[in-house]
Amino acid sequence: MKFSGFCICFLIGITLLNAEIPAGYTSVKQCRCSDIDVCSEELQQRTLKCKKEVQCTNILSRIGKADKIVACLDKETDFAMKMDACVKNKIGALGCSNEENPKNLTIPLIPVMPHNDDSGIDLSNDDSFVAAPAVPQIQGPPELGQYIMCLEECSMVKPLNIISKSHRSKRSPVSCAFLMKCALAPPDEKANAAFKECEKEYNFNEKNRAKESCECLKNAGITSLSCDN
Repeated sequence: MKFSGFCICFLIGITLLNAEIPAGYTSVKQCRCSDIDVCSEELQQRTLKCKKEVQCTNILSRIGKADKIVACLDKETDFAMKMDACVKNKIGALGCSNEENPKNLTIPLIPVMPHNDDSGIDLSNDDSFVAAPAVPQIQGPPELGQYIMCLEECSMVKPLNIISKSHRSKRSPVSCAFLMKCALAPPDEKANAAFKECEKEYNFNEKNRAKESCECLKNAGITSLSCDN
């Protein structure tokens, strides 16, 4: 599992009828790096504002001290951004393309889950297409997930300028590749090697960081957590 603050890369598919595409796969245009950068920056600014919204902080107040819990989550996000920058400095584009008209990528077909409003949302659980280093996953109360979902819904109340009207959905996970219906190439050996180098540079140890994150949340009032494992 990957922590939500990391530059994680979701692959989004639109089914195309093509005899050359294997069954269970689809062809999707690769995301442009410039589009991803613009979208990511706007989402980041919106999230900063949404973190202070009462409807979201009230969720955390039910399990501990909201401001301290947010500080713990921010710490993980900051580390994720450092790792992302480190990898990009080593290999440049990460999954996206710098071409004006990127090529199509053949990716596994992603199921569409219907919602009450008849909108379709693509979901993928295939970790082989997530370019991110190992990240500690804390098994906490459901309120933590509800808080993250609140941030996503809050940040998407107003459509992003870069996303076409037909692709907008405030219920979609806050992933620019997801929202723009484009694909990010899976990590190759070069990318995986860069992640490992960056982990060493930042002295990343999955077990130690998981315990540190757990203790931070526990000290913030989430007493139900057990950080001994």
